[in-house]
Amino acid sequence: MKRASQSRSYVPRIRLATLFTIVLAGSIGFAGSARAVDEKSIEKFKEAMIKLSPNVDPAEADAVSVTSHRMARQLARDYRSVGPAVFQNFLVNIGARQRGYCAHYARDIGTKLKDLRLKTLFLHWGAADAGTHLEHNVIVVTALDQDFHQGFIIDGWRNAGRLCWWPVLQDSSYRWKEDLQETTWLHDYELVQPKIAVQPKSPVQSKTAVQSKPAIRQKIVPIQPKPQKATASLEIQA
Repeated sequence: MKRASQSRSYVPRIRLATLFTIVLAGSIGFAGSARAVDEKSIEKFKEAMIKLSPNVDPAEADAVSVTSHRMARQLARDYRSVGPAVFQNFLVNIGARQRGYCAHYARDIGTKLKDLRLKTLFLHWGAADAGTHLEHNVIVVTALDQDFHQGFIIDGWRNAGRLCWWPVLQDSSYRWKEDLQETTWLHDYELVQPKIAVQPKSPVQSKTAVQSKPAIRQKIVPIQPKPQKATASLEIQA
């Protein structure tokens, strides 16, 4: 009787171990599949940006594509995103999540893209249904001196971390307009922490290191970022 009792006690443990193995294998398989999908998308987005203008630097296009895809996935993990995207908004609204609105994705992806200091590509801030509860925000990338509407949206929110990039004019779900105030923020490099340049000490110099100012391509007026707004939208596939 004792042996039979011990044998039965092993059954739940075996089932639990089997379930854990299945879940782990599924997670690894999903991660591998996501990476494969991202790699294809990264290459296609890079090629699309290069076609914007013969002056686009392929290295910059690659950097924008890789950074956008990687950041979208990373932010979904950081925000503990739960799809569909509108459900993540609900979780933020009730306090179950701290971040995960579309504007959070746009702000954080935009901050990383600012670090690239692009010379042949230009970043814009896109807004749809601005000022309403349906407001949606994305980053838009164009070639230098191109119109906003000729570019591609960079949307990490819509597919809960799987980057959606698409021509602005072909996005049937939204009518995009440029938010010039936020576009200015994308090029205000003084809001990006500059590296400290250590100068040789002189008898009259203080002990504080001297900061070098980065060159800015256009005149910038420092601004305060707008407060984040709740958004709601239907998910579409990129």
